[in-house]
Amino acid sequence: MEKITKKVIGMIGVMFLCMLSVISHKKMVQAESIISLGDTWTNGYWTEGDTEAAHRYQFTIPSDGKVTVNCQSAIDGPWTIYLTDKDCAENYNYEGGGAGGSTTFSEYLKAGTYGIEFDSDWGDEGAYKFKVQFTAVGCNVPEPNNDFVSATPISLNQLQQGVLTDTNPEDYFKIQLNRATTLKVVTTAESNREVSLYNGDFVNIRTTDYYYGGGAGMFEEYLSPGTYYIKMQQHGSSYDTPYTLKCVSYQYVTGIRLRSSLLVVTKGTSVNLLSAVTPSDATQKTLKWATSNSSVAAVSSAGKVTAKAAGYANITASTIDGSNISKMATVIVRPAKASLKKVTLSKYNKRQIFIKAKGQKNVSYQYQYAKNKKFKKAKSIRSDYASVTTLTLSKKKKYYVRVRAYYEYNGKKYCGAWSKAKSIRTKK
Repeated sequence: MEKITKKVIGMIGVMFLCMLSVISHKKMVQAESIISLGDTWTNGYWTEGDTEAAHRYQFTIPSDGKVTVNCQSAIDGPWTIYLTDKDCAENYNYEGGGAGGSTTFSEYLKAGTYGIEFDSDWGDEGAYKFKVQFTAVGCNVPEPNNDFVSATPISLNQLQQGVLTDTNPEDYFKIQLNRATTLKVVTTAESNREVSLYNGDFVNIRTTDYYYGGGAGMFEEYLSPGTYYIKMQQHGSSYDTPYTLKCVSYQYVTGIRLRSSLLVVTKGTSVNLLSAVTPSDATQKTLKWATSNSSVAAVSSAGKVTAKAAGYANITASTIDGSNISKMATVIVRPAKASLKKVTLSKYNKRQIFIKAKGQKNVSYQYQYAKNKKFKKAKSIRSDYASVTTLTLSKKKKYYVRVRAYYEYNGKKYCGAWSKAKSIRTKK
């Protein structure tokens, strides 16, 4: 019995030593399998009878970023190199080559530990080498945020930078709107993605797919005050990509108010036509101004109208924020104050008065003459010309003469100011 006990104890001892040897060997292999990032090549050799398990390596990336694997092989037959999870159980990407070939591929990954596995597809012997390079991407999106419950709270005008990968195919964000607004959701990415908007009850409002291989994208939605969710998602499992997300509150212009739809101004003067843009907190309140006749009325970029000549012009104010709102006003420019250039007796009849006014464009004239300075019971002559001759008047009488210009629009006369009066005495 004592001999049997000793034998059992001896066998247990041998088994314990074997287990220690195996554990020690595994630790040694694991230590040898850990590789560094950068330009340093890791060398390996595939021997006949090897399996993939003998050619597995691990590396760790400190933050989210882009991993690039470069591999060269002298094996005569086909070979494949895999980028995997840390246990080499799930493949994220892979490339292969032939005799004396090389390959390079990249993948975006979240911070963590990952694996490299090399395989000689037909079991051919030979040397190979590879290196793993890493480029960090600016990422301020915390994890986990892979559902509505763990959604990352964000604010308006706050830039989010994240990365979508095989292990992190979607990110959720939560935003609170305190007032009704048009929400612009602006994203960029290197590859395809889907952007979805949900209300506070997790009901989808819209989903926009960006299929065209990356770049910038934007959609907008008018929303009531409340809680909303945004989901950034891979468009297909092969589209790993860094991305940015920014939500902007945009208040479109809803109305333009002008001082009047019909405004009368005097030549040589200026007036501001704009009264208000609503709402007062519109994001882009700048307007585009245009005139139908700049020789009559010019308009500045701020809506200041300058009257240049008698006539009319239609002034239009239009939004530039995409709301497609416009407003028009008709500006009537009445003539400037008239002036008399010449008042003489007609050379043909000394009881007639020849009157000449300083000419203005686009106007007609009203001439008046009377025997008193106040022009009581004055006689008038209307003419399209800047000079007229009166009828035969009383002899040896003193007359007072004045003139004004007017512009007629839709049957209504818009008159300028009277000139200073001049006097003249007729002869017999």
